[in-house]
Amino acid sequence: MVNLKPSMIITGAASGIGRSVAETLLKDGWYIGLFDLSKQPLQEIQDTWGKDNCSIHIVSVSDGNALEKEFNSFVKNAGKLDVLFNCAGLLQAGHFEDISLERHYQILDVNNKGVMNCCYLALPFLKQNKKSRVINMSSASSLYGVPGLASYSASKAWIKSFTESLNIEWARHNIHVLAIEPPFVNTNMISGDNTRVMEKMGVNLTAQDVANSVKKSLTSSHTHVRVSLNYKIQCFLSAISIRPVKRLAMRYFTGY
Repeated sequence: MVNLKPSMIITGAASGIGRSVAETLLKDGWYIGLFDLSKQPLQEIQDTWGKDNCSIHIVSVSDGNALEKEFNSFVKNAGKLDVLFNCAGLLQAGHFEDISLERHYQILDVNNKGVMNCCYLALPFLKQNKKSRVINMSSASSLYGVPGLASYSASKAWIKSFTESLNIEWARHNIHVLAIEPPFVNTNMISGDNTRVMEKMGVNLTAQDVANSVKKSLTSSHTHVRVSLNYKIQCFLSAISIRPVKRLAMRYFTGY
């Protein structure tokens, strides 16, 4: 029997934004591939929604070989892949030199290598549909390098450029590629990490706020979906400001 439901792979689906997006779209009748390293939260989602609506895939996005097997398994169950949502990500706040090199590598492995792996492996399946798309999680920290979040901020700027490049390239395949850019979101990813920029700007968004933006992005023609009015204003001010002003503003917000 052919699955007529729209289908999506969500990485980092066990918690936070990934889980909120999964539960939001399951309510709308999507078939969801739940990708993460933590099995128990994914099992909870599947127990609630049933195997006919979602599948579980325990895998690291930085492991290309294992990821390829799970992508094939998902498409075998779903029958197709309409949307890839790259949500898996790592963040650690602190002075650059106080974070181990191993941890910096982990952040880049998940935030960048993982996204590249997923996009590369998803392409053959996305090409089979007339209107498929890739949604990448970027961040407000991609606007200008954030002291105290050097690796994370740089990884999200990479996401922004990668998204722009693929959106132009993959137009020939009728695949729309876009990035979601929220300010700080109240999830477990930032629990325990408290930098001055978080204190100044506040952590005012919930995972569900971002999930609502992701849902809207499924029909958006934009390349960058900026979440919250405050961040949209920041982007406008940044666009009309000269670089030294941006640098001074960042030093003020971060205390460096």
